[in-house]
Amino acid sequence: ASEAANVTIRRADSALKSIDTGYGNDSSVHRQVSELLRQLRDTARSIKLLADFVEQHPEAFIRGKPERTR
Repeated sequence: ASEAANVTIRRADSALKSIDTGYGNDSSVHRQVSELLRQLRDTARSIKLLADFVEQHPEAFIRGKPERTR
């Protein structure tokens, strides 16, 4: 899952560069797609963090989040 997230981030960057070439930097399409790609990058990073955490702590799905002591 971690590698898939990295691939998604690279593809999103590539798509954004392609849109820059085709629609220009100040078009409505460019702004909307840029925002969409930013959200996709953020999502991919979050999934990568989750996948890394689960890889290190697979018991987290069974036990849940531990309570913090004060």
